[in-house]
Amino acid sequence: MVGFKLIVAMILCASLIFVSVLLHKRNATPSTALLQSKTREENATNTDPALNAVARNSTYDLKDLPNQVPIPKLGVKRKRKPSSLGHPFNPENFDNSTVGSKKYVIVYWSKIRGFKARIQSKREYEGDPHIWPYTYVGDSCPVPCELTNDRSRAAEASAFVVHSRLTDVWDLPPLHYLAPWILQNNENPVYTPALFDRRIMSKFNLLISYRLDSDFPSPIYPKPSLDPPIPFSKRLGNVLAVFSKCEPVRTEYMRQLMKYIDVHSYGACLKNKKGLIGLYSQINGKYVFKDYKFVMSRYYKFSLVFMNQDCDYFIDDRLYHALETGSIPIYMGTDMVDQFLPANLRSSIIKVSDFATPRELANYLHYLSKNETAFNKYLEWKWKGLGDYQNSTIGRWWDQKYPLFCQVCMRLSQGNLHPGLDVDQCEPRRYDRWGIEPPYPKTFRKAHQEPEIDAQFFLYWKPLFVVGIVFGALVLLMNCCVRCTVDVENLETVQL
Repeated sequence: MVGFKLIVAMILCASLIFVSVLLHKRNATPSTALLQSKTREENATNTDPALNAVARNSTYDLKDLPNQVPIPKLGVKRKRKPSSLGHPFNPENFDNSTVGSKKYVIVYWSKIRGFKARIQSKREYEGDPHIWPYTYVGDSCPVPCELTNDRSRAAEASAFVVHSRLTDVWDLPPLHYLAPWILQNNENPVYTPALFDRRIMSKFNLLISYRLDSDFPSPIYPKPSLDPPIPFSKRLGNVLAVFSKCEPVRTEYMRQLMKYIDVHSYGACLKNKKGLIGLYSQINGKYVFKDYKFVMSRYYKFSLVFMNQDCDYFIDDRLYHALETGSIPIYMGTDMVDQFLPANLRSSIIKVSDFATPRELANYLHYLSKNETAFNKYLEWKWKGLGDYQNSTIGRWWDQKYPLFCQVCMRLSQGNLHPGLDVDQCEPRRYDRWGIEPPYPKTFRKAHQEPEIDAQFFLYWKPLFVVGIVFGALVLLMNCCVRCTVDVENLETVQL
């Protein structure tokens, strides 16, 4: 009984304090709200500490400032730091005359997903230059350059590389070596918190990323070949789906699409077909999942190419797989996908965003699956060629003049590095953006239009709740003491 009373007392006290603060904030006068808004604007546009101190305290006036403090001119805007994005390195513009005899040693300091970074050999690179993380320098780099994973060589490092994933990014090089830091990333911000953490991004000077506007664009997206596709009449299925991670929105879209067209799902999400080897399965020590997927994809008319989020520039090799095998990609992802599809590739995909509902998309797919002429228009690039793509950012990545880390050394030799990287923020994918309803009842859905409570209010609730608990405990303790005193007096009376 005592424990129950303690809980009730604590909850009541905390609730009373919580509600009183909420009512106080709701009853704030319009002048106070206007002052707060004006203060935020002044803080954003003025750089002088004295003026900002005045703006933060409504009881001050400019005339109250000491005479020795100069009053700055109003309207002076803060000088913005230049963005670290939008300036991808172009080897074609490299000036060889500036190259000296200095050798640039790049130390891959962190691990990659918990494993020591493996430096690619020449044989591996020549076999496939687009195997991530592209740890190869080459023997024809115009700048003396070496990439190593040996931490004992940190003292001679010209730069350090750190992988962005959570298990690796906090393993930072010692500061006393005074060499630039380079961040390498191949996953979008929704699954990589380091990318929107200013404490981390401000420490780095160059970015290797899937983003085409980064210092070194390096998406996992090779150039598709012109190998002729399987003829239309020999395609065995309509839509192929292979997803290992069941992101909620794309999984729900696929579930609704399945109502109107036959989708063969071989992955972990809504699986209805067997016959594809597991994602991490090996044969003779080699991962062969993608090889098997390639063979299977050739016999499907369409492939669902749904990225795991809609973040800017985020593209992975799903798009390459579909283009390479001639299975028309049904694409869901960033709106910037056209920058990955230069020249004749521009009309090679079907965008989910062009259809209001999964049913409309299914109707169009049914039309194409019965119309060979319309279907083959999406594959015309296989016969006409890719077109003039060489001057595009993705084209320079496809036809690399120098390996990735050779380009890093070239950029290091030029200097002019960033004093910090821009944070990269991305909201998680939403159902309504893709024309579908969530699979759970409306009563449990979060209303995105509901008004937001002032974020500062939530700074108070934890300490207030603790105060309420302590106050309630004290009240109950006093009550227990009084009751014990009364019981002792009654006991003494009975004994007398």
